[in-house]
Amino acid sequence: MFTNLRHDNNHHLNTLYALALGYDATPLALRALAVLAGTATLAVAAASDSRDRIRSLAWALLLSFSYLVVHYSSEARGYGLALLFAVTSFVAMVRFLDSRRIAWAAAFAASAILGLLSHLTFLYALLAFLAWGATAAWRDRSARVLGPGWFLAFAPPVATFAALWAVDLRHVVIGGGPEYRLWDVLREVVRSTFGIPQGPLESLSLPVLAFAGFEFVRLVRTRDLRWVFFAVVIVAGPAAVLLLTRPEYMAPRYFLVLVPFLLWLWASGLARMARKGRAGAIAAALLLVFFLAGNGVNIARLLRDGRGRYREALEFIVRSDPGPVATVGSDNDFRNATVIGRHLPNLPGAARFRYVPTGEWTDAAPAWVLVHHFAEEPPPDDVVLGPTGRRYALARVFPYAGLSGWDWYVYRMAAPQGAR
Repeated sequence: MFTNLRHDNNHHLNTLYALALGYDATPLALRALAVLAGTATLAVAAASDSRDRIRSLAWALLLSFSYLVVHYSSEARGYGLALLFAVTSFVAMVRFLDSRRIAWAAAFAASAILGLLSHLTFLYALLAFLAWGATAAWRDRSARVLGPGWFLAFAPPVATFAALWAVDLRHVVIGGGPEYRLWDVLREVVRSTFGIPQGPLESLSLPVLAFAGFEFVRLVRTRDLRWVFFAVVIVAGPAAVLLLTRPEYMAPRYFLVLVPFLLWLWASGLARMARKGRAGAIAAALLLVFFLAGNGVNIARLLRDGRGRYREALEFIVRSDPGPVATVGSDNDFRNATVIGRHLPNLPGAARFRYVPTGEWTDAAPAWVLVHHFAEEPPPDDVVLGPTGRRYALARVFPYAGLSGWDWYVYRMAAPQGAR
């Protein structure tokens, strides 16, 4: 399983769940674990701080509407679980450092282990927790409980990571994807987290990040050691991992684990602002409306287009082709044929559908071509040429909501030039 298929999409806990369900599981069943994890994340955030209920509820509200969080908390991969255990570990660490109770150290250790088994990007959070715990131990060296509690909290997760690295992670192969620049990926993280539209309004990213930055500075000034955690999980941890691994492919989801804590800083700032009289409450409400409106547009698009309207595109081809067999090719045999194979068994008219791999194209087939397109790339031309020189004209576009999946541009074979 993990020692046979060493792929970056082989997320340990989610893979075990998918294996338990079986290959024929419905999409809803496959996503159920992620949805439950996302729901649990909101509950943990809402109950995270009994001393500041406004901040806890604001954190839960921001998490529930942030498009990046919603998207990956409804996807059959390990990211939703990683979010849950990152938030749970944060709450457990706060409780441990406040109370010095061994039970909270054990709760943190269990949550951190599950986080590592959910997705490797949990490592950003683990590095931040180590820095935070080490700083707290150094500042309070006289505490009796912190020493053994610190060992109980961190030794099991570190040992788990070492074991995973020895048997699996050091052999993992990145499955590929669009090659985006780091700057473009980080811009998409901010846009998708706070609901900022692409274009001129993207300049709002600066004040949005500054708002979180002001709250971070406040933590530093008040000597609240949580600033160490936020500095590492949001900046230093991801930067260190990127410098050491230098990944060839990157995507916004690789930075998902830091998003809840960026939103925590925002929630903390909103809570403080709301307490500063009527003007502060109005300002906080306006910021919240801006956040909800922008993310609401993205969520509506996700509900409409999902991660791609693939089945609809295949039904369109079968319905529109007049011949006994609808021959279909594509610009990427692996990606597109994998998606087709998932939808084809339950497709009306599937017996009339035949996929033609790139090396088998002729002047007569395929009659249709699927071109996959990512939102960050320039759109394909209205007319494309196949490897045999045949022209294909754009017939229809089936969009996706962004982040995961792709658009399908459906092309139909055009008549040879000069033919009547």
